[in-house]
Amino acid sequence: MRVMLPLVSLALASLLPAGCSKQPEPPPTPAPPAATKPDEKPAAKPEPAPPAKPEAKAAAKPEAKPAAAEAAPASVEGAGPAYFVVQNALVKLEGGKLSVEQPDNVRGVAVGPDGVVWVSSYRGVQKIVPGKRPEACGEQTGLSDHLAPGKGELFATSYQGIAHWNGSAWRVEEKAKIGAGVTFFNGLGLDAEGVLFASTSDQLFRREKDGSWKDASPSELVKAAKPYYSDLHAGPDGAIYVKSLKGAFRFQGGAWSKLPTGISDTLAAVAPDGRLLLTSYQGASIVAGGKRQRIVGIKAKSFRKAVADGAGRFWIVTDYGIAIVGPDGKLAQQWEPGQLKEVAGDVRSLAVVGKGPELPTLGTKAVGTVKGKILRGGSAVAGAIVELCESPSMILFGRGATPCSKAIFRASATTDAEGSFSIPGVPIGSYRFAVKAAPKWVIMFGGDCCAKMKEGQSYDIGAITLKER
Repeated sequence: MRVMLPLVSLALASLLPAGCSKQPEPPPTPAPPAATKPDEKPAAKPEPAPPAKPEAKAAAKPEAKPAAAEAAPASVEGAGPAYFVVQNALVKLEGGKLSVEQPDNVRGVAVGPDGVVWVSSYRGVQKIVPGKRPEACGEQTGLSDHLAPGKGELFATSYQGIAHWNGSAWRVEEKAKIGAGVTFFNGLGLDAEGVLFASTSDQLFRREKDGSWKDASPSELVKAAKPYYSDLHAGPDGAIYVKSLKGAFRFQGGAWSKLPTGISDTLAAVAPDGRLLLTSYQGASIVAGGKRQRIVGIKAKSFRKAVADGAGRFWIVTDYGIAIVGPDGKLAQQWEPGQLKEVAGDVRSLAVVGKGPELPTLGTKAVGTVKGKILRGGSAVAGAIVELCESPSMILFGRGATPCSKAIFRASATTDAEGSFSIPGVPIGSYRFAVKAAPKWVIMFGGDCCAKMKEGQSYDIGAITLKER
């Protein structure tokens, strides 16, 4: 088995109990003081006087607050923070500095067209408005990391179907009512008209203004038995993009158009100027004006997720850290394992507000030593080969191939007579193990090592127990 390591517990200001809508904001007593503290002292003196005047002042001040909040969308045009879900923690990059905003329970993050950031967790959803404290949005659990934010509303997939937050309450549309045979959704997106699109691997749906759901498949895929839809998302142009077995498509102006992509390409992200970011086992490329340009310099064997910011940069999660590609199509920075402790680990989701933040300064790689034991039936296994890499492969090609032979970073050791092993020089990051104690390799599943390792630490993962023969 693989050992799941606990996340570091960091302090966080408690969330407001208020809902996301404006109506519930007044009742919680903590919220107004946080927002109007500078105005409370002048208001405190008139209180002994007739109540009419202080109440008028108190009413005037909060009325002005929403007007100030109207400035929030301006951050969509200017610089804004970037958010990352690392393991189960929410990390923010702003002004070139990284900070942990929530230490655990986070699943996904997305930014709406108004610059509001939505965060899903195992407890529900909260929204982060620039200049305000996070606000909890009612009670709705079981949400996944597929989020489709609009102006003041949010759609999210769940095990039940699709949940909708309308600003004051949640409503769930069950899978059976959306389409026959729906098991789970793999993508959501809101177009410029506020029309919701949802995909499964075999079906593509559109939610009409009257709340009904209809098939939204491109004409050439209507009769396809297995279209294999994926990568559904809304672009910054308000269009809907989706990948299928027959290529990528864009829905805009009431019609679908086919995009210049290959069958093996993943439609990873779309820039505000219409450039497409495509990823595959061959690397990452940008398509603009019908021409394809390969991105040079990214160290990666696989690509996980990507978003584009308002400045035209692409933020790409790879199996070897996060790569940021500039508007010129050149690699601006790559955060390799061990360089930034806050994003060490599995990055599961990311979102960037506006033109994004200033990039951080990268230091030297922080490394440690990983040690442990290999056991079978409670007894030590001597002479076992232990490999460590980001994602060991179960498919081996070529003589001498190992589960980690194609990884950017890999390290190995052989257990001693007591079954112990020690692997020095491991950059702080997220890794898995493969063990060969017999003719065949065994890949360990179940947890991540070693995102919480400290620099210079001898990090003991405990025992890895193999199945008895």
